[in-house]
Amino acid sequence: METRSSTPAGNRRGDSDINQVGMTQKSATAVVQSLNKALANYQIFYQNLRAFHWLVKGHHFFELHEKFEKMYDNASEAIDDIAERILTLDGTPLHSYEDYLKNAEVKSVANPSGESPMVQAAIENSQVVLAALRAVIDESAQQGDDGTNDMAIGFARQLEKDIWMLNAWLG
Repeated sequence: METRSSTPAGNRRGDSDINQVGMTQKSATAVVQSLNKALANYQIFYQNLRAFHWLVKGHHFFELHEKFEKMYDNASEAIDDIAERILTLDGTPLHSYEDYLKNAEVKSVANPSGESPMVQAAIENSQVVLAALRAVIDESAQQGDDGTNDMAIGFARQLEKDIWMLNAWLG
């Protein structure tokens, strides 16, 4: 396991193997790879949630319209934070839809319809994103990256709550 230097990154200007947050490039690269996987999944998840928000109809329109909006707002915040964390680790976040589609395990939902199928798809998408976040949590813990770990745990906690609430809605 790669460990961080006990010397702050600012004091190691001549050491090109240590990045700006004091991690080795090898450790940071491993974390960045897992973050990019989570980023790709979040991007497709986000777009699915936008579609559900726009296209939901039925007796529960108001509550689901609002819930899907809250979920895509949370996803949007996570996307931005993940991309910025990748940059903090001296990596490059995936940034094209082609890259997202190629790297995501969440599948784009075409022509969503029906309240229950949308909720079920939101649950399944959330579970995939949660699995990607757990991979980030595992990798960042292994690499000693507390900042990434803390961030990912917060996003995972929110997704776990959303999964519980959506399952409760389905009954």
